[in-house]
Amino acid sequence: MSEMICDRRLKKIRVFRLLFLVVIFLCASVFLCACGYSKEEKQHRQEIMETGRENVTDYVEEKYGFTPEIEKIVVCEDWDAFTFESYSSGYVLAVVHAEDGGDSFRVHISGEERTTKGRDDFQHGQIMADGKAYFSRMTGYEIYDIALQYTEKGATDYSYLGGEEDNLLSEIYEPGSFETFLQEHPMNVRIDDCLNQDLTGLEETNPDMMAFLQEYTGNWGMEAILISWQSEEDYEKAFSHDYGRNGLQDFEIWKDGLYINSYAAFTEGNMLGSRFERQEYDGMIFTCSDQVNGKDLKITTDQNVWQDLGETRGTPLSEVYCVRRDGRGEVEVYIPADQFYGYGAGSAVFIQHFDDGKWWQYETGVEKTNDKQFVCFTYHGWSNGNTFDFAVFR
Repeated sequence: MSEMICDRRLKKIRVFRLLFLVVIFLCASVFLCACGYSKEEKQHRQEIMETGRENVTDYVEEKYGFTPEIEKIVVCEDWDAFTFESYSSGYVLAVVHAEDGGDSFRVHISGEERTTKGRDDFQHGQIMADGKAYFSRMTGYEIYDIALQYTEKGATDYSYLGGEEDNLLSEIYEPGSFETFLQEHPMNVRIDDCLNQDLTGLEETNPDMMAFLQEYTGNWGMEAILISWQSEEDYEKAFSHDYGRNGLQDFEIWKDGLYINSYAAFTEGNMLGSRFERQEYDGMIFTCSDQVNGKDLKITTDQNVWQDLGETRGTPLSEVYCVRRDGRGEVEVYIPADQFYGYGAGSAVFIQHFDDGKWWQYETGVEKTNDKQFVCFTYHGWSNGNTFDFAVFR
């Protein structure tokens, strides 16, 4: 079962990465070609903009009973995968607000013809408030933060990846009807608490919540992730609060292993979750998902000799650290920033590991934590390697 879940996760990650690259290429192409529209195309876009502006006003007046003030309006783009060109989709996306200066919201509507059929996120705040109250009752604990990503009835997972169409609805949401809303709309849910809980035992601690998440992720198109941070301070230090977005429940969550106690992700009726193990060694902190009884990680120095493979020059500036873990998966290493930069300008972390009958070496990318206290890097445990060495070179 766990292998099937992992396969689905890997497929989603591959799809996300592919679409991400397409989006990046699209943005670059639009940027390079924006000034190259033909006279006819410019005229067509202007007509879409003007018709769309009128449609936005009529749509809001008919649906909500007030005349909106339009802050911004843009022509939406589609992408031709065969010609590698962008073109107008015929729709506009407008940012508007009520005449009395109320909160802004978005309207998505056609600009090709006069119509009052569109979508908007005017009620997103109400839906979020109802969702937080609903899940607070169900979890039985204080929810620190919540994120909901939904779309129109009957949409597939891939519709989430458009970004600009998230949380836009053509219908009017009836306040207090959140459970019905859940059953009618595919939704990604992220629930954060700062109570330092172990969520891997959810089946025992909150069987009703467990049953609900299994049913709704199995039958109603929901995907959900619960995250328990060690504290509010740790939540604020996190690399990301986008877990669960686009159905990528725990994508790169290991990077926040220093701050998260545990998480529980649900997809297609199945739960995948873990606690994070943390160990300190020589001033550094090592984290990984907690998979076995006792310590998953064993950290030593100078157990292995740094191999002369031509990837590095001279002797290491640091000790050669050997990390062995029981089980598979990522290991995140946090080096105190002053310790790392104390090695001098141009310092870099290199990894070596033995796999497929030979040694491999490579420089690994490092990042600063948001609070600038640590420099960190990830060992992904590719192939069969669950032991690796690292050292600092210049």
